[in-house]
Amino acid sequence: LLPDNVVDPMELLSYLDPPDLNTPPSSGASSGHPSSNDDILAFFE
Repeated sequence: LLPDNVVDPMELLSYLDPPDLNTPPSSGASSGHPSSNDDILAFFE
């Protein structure tokens, strides 16, 4: 949606869901939206 030089992917992720950065994948899966991070990362692949 935006040029790569405007938004840094890791910076964007930190704004969307900071707690997930500090929790293991198994804990994140129980947060109620297990596929949201996968969907977000798909944009940057």
